[in-house]
Amino acid sequence: MVSKKMICLSLVNTLILFGVLGCGIEQLEVDKQLQYNALQRQIKVDGDISDWQGIAKNIVQGADHLWTNEDLTREKWRGNDDHSFSWRGAWYKDKFYFLIEVTDDNLQPCTREFSWINECVEIQFDPRNLEGERIAGVVAATPIPERIGKKINGYEMHFLPCSEPRVYLDDTKAVYRLENAQTQMFTDQWAGEIETRRTDKGYLLEIGFTVPDLKLKPGMTVGLDVAVGDDDGNARKSLMLWTARQVPFWITMDYFGKMKLVK
Repeated sequence: MVSKKMICLSLVNTLILFGVLGCGIEQLEVDKQLQYNALQRQIKVDGDISDWQGIAKNIVQGADHLWTNEDLTREKWRGNDDHSFSWRGAWYKDKFYFLIEVTDDNLQPCTREFSWINECVEIQFDPRNLEGERIAGVVAATPIPERIGKKINGYEMHFLPCSEPRVYLDDTKAVYRLENAQTQMFTDQWAGEIETRRTDKGYLLEIGFTVPDLKLKPGMTVGLDVAVGDDDGNARKSLMLWTARQVPFWITMDYFGKMKLVK
């Protein structure tokens, strides 16, 4: 029997063959399931990371974590001091918490046209662990504006460490242009909290949010990937990904890692 993932691999390779994806898939670690256990702990989102003591840290370093295509080449990345990161997750009641600590030796202001070509933290989120299409009917070749109004199954969340942090939550409601920030929606509809500050090595982002209509409980598993883009002055020049999978992660949730909620 042909498995779902074999079909997906065939589709991805076909898209690459015809130049639709614009990324060279070097490896697909579909048999290696990354899992992270998120502890139950109430976090105060204030930029003070002492709340996170004892919570496991995922360290994302090295060229193998670079997501590459014809524009984002390994040669543009100058090592871990140039661009790397770590992340931690926790939960309490119905709220998720994330701490992302970024090493970046050349921080830039938020001036680029689109969120993702600035200094940008991305959380690709499958809160109900559905896998499959992130947005119904959307494939890699679908123009970005055609996502508007479609059914959303998972979220491509962007967090910008500007002087006033910007949040982009739902790309079926607006194209993620810099001026289309959804920070107010994040606060009002997701009980969202965000703090950012500079560090000796770059910056950190501390985030808390609920997902509308989602109740959390121990043992629940969500799908996710965490990525950080780096702008050194000429728009995004490198992108690092927790799972290190060279796949269209913004389209399909099949290759996300898993985060299990534990006490």
